[in-house]
Amino acid sequence: MTAVSPAGETPAKPARPARRGPADLPFTFPNVDLARTLAAERSEPDWLLAERVAAAAAYEGLPLEKNQLYTTYVDLRSSDLTAVRPYVRTAAAPGPEAATTVPEGVAAFIELREDRVTGLALSDQATAAGVALEAFGAALARDPDGFRTSIEGGVSLPVDDKLAQLARSARRANRYPRASSQAHWRSSSATGRSWPSRASRICRPA
Repeated sequence: MTAVSPAGETPAKPARPARRGPADLPFTFPNVDLARTLAAERSEPDWLLAERVAAAAAYEGLPLEKNQLYTTYVDLRSSDLTAVRPYVRTAAAPGPEAATTVPEGVAAFIELREDRVTGLALSDQATAAGVALEAFGAALARDPDGFRTSIEGGVSLPVDDKLAQLARSARRANRYPRASSQAHWRSSSATGRSWPSRASRICRPA
């Protein structure tokens, strides 16, 4: 039912949502507090806490578009993720329901859905070549020093990219492939539409 306004009064118009510019991101959760929470809840080492905090500070200070003179490439005005909250704790290993068979023609794959590892498998060829594929937490637990060398300082991410620094500060279930020096692989990545609900990484022999 529609409320009837007293005679002579104009019905109040509903408030319009705040308008966002093309360079405004549709979420507000990434910040230094989130970085600290992730590190604390996961009992991560001090160096990883510092890594997250540095990345979060860089994220807050960087523009979404590096070149301010041209039409923006990123325009998320049609998206609304203001109610989204990231998972703080995520699985580091597949559960009992996870897929464990590689598809035909695929050497290795890992699938992450929401806070779970829903698929992880390697072919016999990949295993023999020394390939390992694991989630962020599993890699950190298995080889803390090697893992630190591979990610500290954001060595694999551009320092002047806002979204890259977001990924660096809020790493929770990143794919972490490794292989022996004798193995050669090419890989392709696919991410589902509902970020960060699903991500997969597929590796095929070169």
